[in-house]
Amino acid sequence: MTVRSIKDIITGQEVASLPPDAMVWEAANSMNSREIGAVLVVKDGHLEGIFTERDLVRFTADADFDLARATLSEVMTPTPDTAPPDTSPSDALWRMDRGGFRHLPIVDSDGDILGVVSRRDFF
Repeated sequence: MTVRSIKDIITGQEVASLPPDAMVWEAANSMNSREIGAVLVVKDGHLEGIFTERDLVRFTADADFDLARATLSEVMTPTPDTAPPDTSPSDALWRMDRGGFRHLPIVDSDGDILGVVSRRDFF
C-alpha cells in the first residue's frame, strides 16, 4: 500500500470554506454537493473553526435546534487543531486519533490555509 504525503493530498485542493455568519444549511448543502465531510469557517483569511458532519448531527438531534436560523459560529468547533504541510501522514493520523476527530486543516507558518486532510485520505 502506498501512503500519500500531506502535500500530495492537498495539492490542487479547493478548500471548502464559509464565513462564521453563514447559515448551517448552507454548509450542509456545500458538504453534500462536494461530497465532503467538513467546511472550514474562515473570517478575514483566518481559520476561526471547522464545521463537520458530526457537528451537524450533534446539533440537529436537539429538538430545539432551528436549522433555518443557525449560523456556523453557533455550532462550529472553534480553533481546531491544525498541522503544517510537512507533517508526516502518521503524525496527522495520530493527531486525529488523539483528538477524536476525522479532519485536520493544514496551515502554513503564516497562517495561510492550504487544505484539509481526512482519515479516509490515508486508507
